[in-house]
Amino acid sequence: MKGYLLRSIFLSVVAVFIVSLSHVFAVEPIDTWRLRNPLSFQSAAYGKDLFVVVGENGTVLASGNGKDWTERASGTSRWLRGIAYGGNMFVAVGDNGTILTSLDGSEWVARASNTQEQLHSVVFGKDLFVAVGNNGLVLTSKDGESWTVRISGTSSRLNSIAFGNNTFVTVGGLGTVLTSSDGIAWKQQVCGTTQSLGAVTHGGKIFVAVGGRGAVITSEDGVAWTLRTSGTTRWLRGVGYGKGLFVAAGEYGVLLKSQNGITWTAAASVTSSSLKSVAHGGNMFLVAGGPNALLTSTDGGTWTVTAAGTEGTLRGIAYGKGTFVAVGDKGTVLSSRDGRLWVPGNYGSANDLVAVTFGGDAFCAVGDKGTIITSSDGVQWKTEDSGATAGLKGIAWGDGRLVAVGDGGATLSSSNGRQWHARKSIEANLTAVAYGKGRFVAVNDNGMVVSSADGEKWEIGISGLRSTINDVTFGNNMFVAVTDSGEVISSSDGLAWEKIGSGGPFKYKAVDFQGGLFIIVGTPFVREQENLLIITSPDVMVWTQRSMGAFYSLKGVASGGDTFVAVGNAILQFDLRPAEKKTDSQTPSGQ
Repeated sequence: MKGYLLRSIFLSVVAVFIVSLSHVFAVEPIDTWRLRNPLSFQSAAYGKDLFVVVGENGTVLASGNGKDWTERASGTSRWLRGIAYGGNMFVAVGDNGTILTSLDGSEWVARASNTQEQLHSVVFGKDLFVAVGNNGLVLTSKDGESWTVRISGTSSRLNSIAFGNNTFVTVGGLGTVLTSSDGIAWKQQVCGTTQSLGAVTHGGKIFVAVGGRGAVITSEDGVAWTLRTSGTTRWLRGVGYGKGLFVAAGEYGVLLKSQNGITWTAAASVTSSSLKSVAHGGNMFLVAGGPNALLTSTDGGTWTVTAAGTEGTLRGIAYGKGTFVAVGDKGTVLSSRDGRLWVPGNYGSANDLVAVTFGGDAFCAVGDKGTIITSSDGVQWKTEDSGATAGLKGIAWGDGRLVAVGDGGATLSSSNGRQWHARKSIEANLTAVAYGKGRFVAVNDNGMVVSSADGEKWEIGISGLRSTINDVTFGNNMFVAVTDSGEVISSSDGLAWEKIGSGGPFKYKAVDFQGGLFIIVGTPFVREQENLLIITSPDVMVWTQRSMGAFYSLKGVASGGDTFVAVGNAILQFDLRPAEKKTDSQTPSGQ
């Protein structure tokens, strides 16, 4: 009770603070920050020489080759859980009875479903769309526009539906299997398992359904079913057929293949993501899942990750060569050409990565135990010998050299990212470093600031602070630093500092400058705090709150290509460009 009262009092104080400083914090809804990670891709379909993937928050992605993806506006923020192609159109279904149709995978139109139930899957057969969902719901439509509720005879959740051998088959909770010859009248079947079934497909003259604890069942007619051995106890969430081959996918990146649906072999795992859906088209298998997982294969055995995400914490981000690179816990490295879709970098260590920069035509990231890695493209990474064992917390590029700083006053410099020279600036833990006006400026966890013209000889500045300074940047002809206490300080030379504001509404973790705008991101003082974790300013004097509509804890921010990207326990993006100037979203070339 005491803790609750303290939190309530704190939040009241924060609210009073914001109101009382209304001349400092201008409140306006810039609600254009978009969640980019983690997103769960739920289903995929192929038609008109195009893969279309749907998922969380109304996500729709389209690709002609399974590698280069374009984000499409669905017109909804509700989860889309199933998609099918037939009758010369795509139909997507999802939460609250959502049904969308598209003739080209780009322009989508909402249709009335006459239900608020969650819809999980849709299929096309016999010139009829059939959708299934919670509480045994079945809907049918001849044109994708007008839908009719049908009586299924079950209250079980129906997860998936397939068509083959002139028969519709839908599967669901506790081994539920229903069949229908017309999509209207349904009959329940006995399948031989009580495991929940997550997906069903038809190919090679048989139905194959998969589900809990690696369950696989097969049937030629949808009525008589045989239990098969999959070789895994992981949940199988998706199954598809193409090129005479079945492919099943599931939790922890499990991938299986079979030529007959009876005998299954495991494919080499390339991800630990939860895989939800399997589609085939254009001589290729596509598997979709979360977070942000898209995989392709031509043979069902060798897989390539074309998009990925993380549920871990990202702690640093940089932009260069038209590419964003984000780094984080357990050696996580992600890269993106546009901030929308991300692919994993190849880095063979589990050491935490804390900061990354771009300079000298390459990316350089630093982290625990003196870790330094470099990359020319953000995808292929090489571990460098730093000669240090201290944790490295910040890195910057300037005047033809890289400077990294870290615990115990560790300071390293390099002209190429490969050979490093160690220096010690002060007996203090340095948290970040920036370059501007011919000087490197580093900050520490006790309010200290040091400055150097060459990254080797350092002098102490006066910040007037005692709190942890988390980050520093240079922009608009000044250095700007931010603290855990919500303080902002600025300096024209990196030595003499002026306090701009104190007692801010959240912990300031990172600051960046782009397009005439400073942006600060951070983490809440208490978890109940929401919508207060991004502020911006053109001059560091007047700051504007940015509402995100959900709770996120943000650790880093970078800008490039007229867009800001913030990272932490999520990836958020705000595009500075007018809508008419935005280009299609694609993953980095060659990934």
